[in-house]
Amino acid sequence: MGLIRKIKRKHFLYLLLTGLFMWGLLSAGYIYRFRKMHIASSSSYKEDIESLQRNVEELEEDIAGLEEQEDNLLGDLEALKNNIVSQSEYITNGASQNYHFSLAPEEISLNQTQLSVSDSDEPHRMIAAGHIYGSPDSEKRNSIPSQTLIDALPILQESNPDLFISLGDMAYIPSHQAFQDLERAFLSQIAFPFINAPGNHDLSNGRELYENYFGQTFFYTKYSPSQIVVLDSEIANCYIVGRQKEMLEEAVELAIHDEDIKYIFVFLHKLIFLDQDTPLRNRTNGNCYFRANYDEIREEILLPAAQEKPIYLIAGDVGAFGGNLSPFYAQDNNNQLYTIAIGLGDSEKDALLQIDLYPDKPTFELIPLGNRKFLPLESYSPEYWIANE
Repeated sequence: MGLIRKIKRKHFLYLLLTGLFMWGLLSAGYIYRFRKMHIASSSSYKEDIESLQRNVEELEEDIAGLEEQEDNLLGDLEALKNNIVSQSEYITNGASQNYHFSLAPEEISLNQTQLSVSDSDEPHRMIAAGHIYGSPDSEKRNSIPSQTLIDALPILQESNPDLFISLGDMAYIPSHQAFQDLERAFLSQIAFPFINAPGNHDLSNGRELYENYFGQTFFYTKYSPSQIVVLDSEIANCYIVGRQKEMLEEAVELAIHDEDIKYIFVFLHKLIFLDQDTPLRNRTNGNCYFRANYDEIREEILLPAAQEKPIYLIAGDVGAFGGNLSPFYAQDNNNQLYTIAIGLGDSEKDALLQIDLYPDKPTFELIPLGNRKFLPLESYSPEYWIANE
């Protein structure tokens, strides 16, 4: 029995050793295969990393190339801008060589009714609005002018203004037919004079067509107790230069020294006074593509004059898209320089600006052309529009 037990124990040891040996072989094989797979995987991973690094380097080179192209394009654009700006004075002078700076009040009206100068104790009244063709929507824009303005004819007749000031863009596409439609539908229906500070749409088919119908595009006239100045913001891409700048200087200088003139109105289309870098700039109907020289005009002409008498710049390139930035009102750093904008879009948000000329100062009132109720004009400040984006 002892011998048998010894033999069984010996076999068991052999089996155990054999099992351990086989387990060792299998483990070694597994470890070898795992190591080989890890090495292969690491090698593949390394190749992927190197490939990604090469892609990054290629992208960096592409980006650098694009940045260089951008710099070149920006340089070309700046050169084009400088070239256009440098030509602005030449363009202005060439287009206006036959213009008279000062026009008599009876010479400025574009319809058959002349502006008369009376000594009435009642305040003179003006109505202003820009973009009177209304909506750029294709289904509405062929109606000249805006349907809201046509519907307001009874209101206008009842208000009985001495003058209607259009602040540009009377027709979407100017043509003989468009201007004749304007005459038939509106100008011949009103019993008061009408003037226009031309907009980009008014001149888009050439200055000759516009001038043949309506005459020169910038001028000034004395309309006691105010000096009225009409600017052409389109003649040189929002740059008031050359003869037009000379005209503005002359008009302002005469107004300062004329005791009968208590304040100055400057009517124009583009909002050249709105900072080109403000987010509000994108809410106008159109932009000054090469900026404007308003800072120069402000510092050299307007601010010195505003120390003597109030100056109101009133523009009309707003309102086309459901009341965008219309109405707008701002006072320049608490001095006597004010900037205002009003325009139509053939919508319930349309309004006209009524200006009553009192001996000491003008007053402003918004006339709704729809069901919208308006706050006082002074409420529609830059802060108001920023808060109501």
